[in-house]
Amino acid sequence: GQCCCAGSRTFVHERVYDEFVEKSKARALKRVVGDPFRKGVEQGPQVHVVC
Repeated sequence: GQCCCAGSRTFVHERVYDEFVEKSKARALKRVVGDPFRKGVEQGPQVHVVC
């Protein structure tokens, strides 16, 4: 099946906000987007030219 878990907001306590942003940015920059059938790819395309 398919699941869409695209949250639009994240609430972060001000005490840990800066650390959260740094770690989130670092993780996002490492994200591998591409052909979902290739090893190591974490996310496939969200749209297709045919659609």
